[in-house]
Amino acid sequence: MLIEQRPSDDSEVSALVVDHQVELQARDGGPEGQAIIVDPAARYLVVVTGGSAVACGALLPVDVDAAEVTGLYVRPAYRGRGLGRRMLAALEDLAAARGHRVVRFRETSGRWRESSRLYESAGYRPIPSYGPSVHTQLSLCYEKLVIDPEAIA
Repeated sequence: MLIEQRPSDDSEVSALVVDHQVELQARDGGPEGQAIIVDPAARYLVVVTGGSAVACGALLPVDVDAAEVTGLYVRPAYRGRGLGRRMLAALEDLAAARGHRVVRFRETSGRWRESSRLYESAGYRPIPSYGPSVHTQLSLCYEKLVIDPEAIA
């Protein structure tokens, strides 16, 4: 297993993002024909096993101090192997390396309890809703300090 950074226009990143969005739409409902977008501002990581990308996650800068984990997805056949946790740790390391002090996560449907449990078990704490989630009733937001402020001083 290898975790590597890929550009936003990578075909395997695009395929994983599409699979993730299709699964979200099937699970949560939502408008048909919903736009599926790979964000060029995000830094994408993929888990490669057996020569294929089987999981992905992205880090999107929020501001100088914070970045947001988005699009954390593991193909169903590869779930239960700790790949999501490894991807989350790699995204946290990437955030710290880029100078972000805090990593955030937004759960906007309220139905993806597995992801909320993953973040809570990885040390994320609930915070008030932020950004577009402020107006979403089911929104759950979390953050974790990845760089100790004293280490910066």
